[in-house]
Amino acid sequence: MSSERCKVGRVADRYDVEADHDDFDDLDRELTALWKGEGRFEERGYRSLSTWFNKRLLRSAYEANDRLTLGTRLDDEFETLTGDNDIARDELLDDLTQDGIDGERLHKDMISFSTLRRHLTDCLGDEKETREAETDWERTSVEIASDRLVEKVEKALSSHETKGRIEGATDADVSVRVQLSCPECPTRRTLNETLRLGYVCEAHLGVDG
Repeated sequence: MSSERCKVGRVADRYDVEADHDDFDDLDRELTALWKGEGRFEERGYRSLSTWFNKRLLRSAYEANDRLTLGTRLDDEFETLTGDNDIARDELLDDLTQDGIDGERLHKDMISFSTLRRHLTDCLGDEKETREAETDWERTSVEIASDRLVEKVEKALSSHETKGRIEGATDADVSVRVQLSCPECPTRRTLNETLRLGYVCEAHLGVDG
């Protein structure tokens, strides 16, 4: 991996992720080709490509710990690990632990589409001839804001570590989870769960509320 100064390079090195296609011997070159749709590959957007990269992390972790990846298992467990079903996710995390895999760390190491965008355009200095169309601007705005907040927190942690206030602060994983709360009761939901249901609280903020 040619770029080690951003999260993409760090986690690729941590999980020993290499190019997945025989056409490439460098992961950065592969990411660029998939992003632009070069050669025999169809063009991919940031969101699709970040999902592809995160599944590569998952597969590398599985293979390093001799966990099977046959059939739809990898895709199914990726959805469980990144989804909103806490019970299913906790069960999977326990199962991963039995195979020597730190599922919580693996989930935190997965990249967002905006992190990938910065890697391609800033770290690699690449660009597309045509601007990628973005149809889900609402979700995009939230994810960009979350990423920026994480960056600011990481900078603050670095300062705290330098000043001796928090030991090992820069080694901590920082994550942001947007939650919506009902103003009338204790009900709280993640943004993804709210989008899936179509409401925050059925009793007070639902269609008939």
